[in-house]
Amino acid sequence: MSAIGMEAPADGIAPAKAGAGRVRAGYVLLILCLISALNYYDRFLIGILVEDLKRDLALSDSQIGLLSGFAFALVYSIASIPVASYADRGFRVRVLGSAAAFWSVMTGLCGLATGFWTMLFARFGVGIGESGGAPTTHAIVAETFSDKWRASALAAIGVAGAVGTSAAFAGGGYIAQHYGWRWAFFAAAIPGVIIALIFALTVREPKRAAAADRAPSLPARTALGILLRRPAYLWVCGGVSIFSIGGFGASAWTPAYLMRYFGQDAAKVGLDYSAIVGPATIIAVLGGGFLADWLSRKDARAPYWFLSVAFFASIPFSVAQLTTESYATAMTLAWPSALIGALWISPTYAIVQALSGSKLRAIGAAFFMLCVNLIGQSLGPLLVGAMSDHFSSAYGNLGLRYALLISTTSFVAGGIAFLMAARTARADMEKAASF
Repeated sequence: MSAIGMEAPADGIAPAKAGAGRVRAGYVLLILCLISALNYYDRFLIGILVEDLKRDLALSDSQIGLLSGFAFALVYSIASIPVASYADRGFRVRVLGSAAAFWSVMTGLCGLATGFWTMLFARFGVGIGESGGAPTTHAIVAETFSDKWRASALAAIGVAGAVGTSAAFAGGGYIAQHYGWRWAFFAAAIPGVIIALIFALTVREPKRAAAADRAPSLPARTALGILLRRPAYLWVCGGVSIFSIGGFGASAWTPAYLMRYFGQDAAKVGLDYSAIVGPATIIAVLGGGFLADWLSRKDARAPYWFLSVAFFASIPFSVAQLTTESYATAMTLAWPSALIGALWISPTYAIVQALSGSKLRAIGAAFFMLCVNLIGQSLGPLLVGAMSDHFSSAYGNLGLRYALLISTTSFVAGGIAFLMAARTARADMEKAASF
């Protein structure tokens, strides 16, 4: 893509930072995209396997919610800060390679689960491994690409994540339908280990990290104290976290809802859902990244206003998708729902990097992801599952619908939070740049 190259000269044609050649930057971005795809594949594979796990392991919706969100997010959140602090000392490549290998192995172990507790242990392992994934990836991208192209490069990472999520629904559903859900986990583990080894052996530590970050770094507590004194950073972390309660709840439970309410099997729902949601998410991630780059050149606050509108706009489409009585209509409405609902991804990642500054990139991303995962991914699937158990006793298959509808109210918080963040965005980004 055009965002790969050397530091932009006066004409602004070549986008990547000085010292990173076009070929090297392109290769780094490519392999980071592969890792990101595997990251999201392993994380969201369980979503298409809900009905199989519920049947074979005798699980309730609340237990499924724990496995889908809380079991992953809790350990992810606990581990992310110390892992990111270590990565910011100049060991980002080492951390990411080790993390990718570990979460892949733990994904394979999910296929050996015999009940709730063994699956819970394996999901804990996936969360520990992935705690070194996204924050370190974002830090490497930020050290490879200039400010003008960072959102676009992060958009490519986001697209890869969307591809991984889509592949999890389609591939996981197909494998589960024809070979069993255990093989869906086994098949996910092997490529992750291979890509992790290739990455560790062929990618060098970013020059800026190698030269500067190995100097004595700030303790994690001190670094967080600096970040938390930037109001825009706080509003972004809080707003996306609460918004994500509904977002992660929908990601974890919508395929199960479509199977349960409309009587479809995993292979059909996985293929249909991925064919619609996957491309919509890719367009949103790419479009959101490029649009954020364009808006930020006009006004540093513009991306915040844009995201506020997107959060509010996602509500009516999500409600319409969940209240239709037609499977075909539900799948059609999945397109705008996914498109608008994913517009925040690339701009927010870039905003977090801009508000963190060069010395706090990984820990800034880690704390953001900690908030999103501890609140959004931890609570979203769990609350939807618990509400589904509660409502299903009286309303049957409609119970999951009502649970998902209630979760959409969290989208309002995202819209309000980004309006608040815009108020101090300029000043906070200037502080980050001068630190």
